[in-house]
Amino acid sequence: MEFRFRRPRTLPRRRTLPTTRPDLDKLGRAVKDAMKGIVYADDGQVYEVRMRKSYAKDGEMEGVVVLAMSPEEAEHVQAAQWSIDPTGVAGA
Repeated sequence: MEFRFRRPRTLPRRRTLPTTRPDLDKLGRAVKDAMKGIVYADDGQVYEVRMRKSYAKDGEMEGVVVLAMSPEEAEHVQAAQWSIDPTGVAGA
């Protein structure tokens, strides 16, 4: 999951990461709860989660990008190849 936020205009350029609230764990919990019953029956089925917060770059949408795979699909993707491109399309 990647949570993309609008960069405040008053934020100094040297600050590149959103290290303020909302808390990353709480954001992830909210998304996992929202996916329950739609993507999986119970969040106990989730065996791996990768999360980060970033500022949306020019042309990027704000919001959350989620890549969800079944265990069968995940077997065919090596963890080092997972990536999320700026357009919001996940790929390997």
